[in-house]
Amino acid sequence: MASRLLDRAVLAVALVLALPARLTAQASKGVHVCRGTDNVLRFTSSEKCPQGQQMFRLAEVEDEVGVTKDKDDPPNAVVADLKTKVDFLTKRVANLEAELKKVDTDSKTSSNTTAKTDPKIPTQVRAPFEVVDKTGKPIFVVADAPHALVARQGRIQIAQATTGDNHFSLILRNVAGKGVAGFGELIDGGGMYVADAQGKTRVFASADNGLQVYNKNESTVVHLKSGPGNAGQFWMYDEGGRAMVMAGTLGEQGGIGSVEVGPGRKCVPTGSLRVPDCLRGRPQ
Repeated sequence: MASRLLDRAVLAVALVLALPARLTAQASKGVHVCRGTDNVLRFTSSEKCPQGQQMFRLAEVEDEVGVTKDKDDPPNAVVADLKTKVDFLTKRVANLEAELKKVDTDSKTSSNTTAKTDPKIPTQVRAPFEVVDKTGKPIFVVADAPHALVARQGRIQIAQATTGDNHFSLILRNVAGKGVAGFGELIDGGGMYVADAQGKTRVFASADNGLQVYNKNESTVVHLKSGPGNAGQFWMYDEGGRAMVMAGTLGEQGGIGSVEVGPGRKCVPTGSLRVPDCLRGRPQ
């Protein structure tokens, strides 16, 4: 920016001081100045400029630049006056360029410092919005609506669980569009799930109901949770959902451990020699 300003300022000096045409051998009258590749006008006592520089004659437009002289003033005085003005303008443009560079540097430093130290300036993006891949397909989608109503579903998506419940969740989808993982808010705490490639839930965990493992038919086969009295409880089910093993703590009997096996799970005294279907500890 400062370089462009310098170019414009020097060209403005040239427009004020110079004739519109270059000097020729037939029109050599006047004060000669050369414009270099840096756009700075320099006085020359000869009628030629170094190679690559452009020559202008200034004395013929002396009235436009405010040169005050009588008609009888010697030519050297005119030359000295014009040279003083050219040097002044050149220095002024150089000073302006330096000042602009300093302002630009200070502005960048201030912006970086503010962004790092001022937590009160957040960057906000209003939902809904998408992050897409190079083909335009949504990778990351955020919506203030239920997942089922999002028109363009992303591989990663944040939205409401159901209409109006204001509980948000994140879903991760595979290339086929099936949800294979997710976590979010529930009525009582948080929850998360892991599914297979077909989108069938295989593991589900929540704050209020513990950890559940499902088979391919989405029937519960393992359940681990906190039971009554904040003691741990464990269930294992067959493929049809029948409880076959239950283990935990019986708080009402003084805090003893218990393991019951199905399908009977009778846990009654027996005088036979059959294998028992219940195992319990003894109070201390």
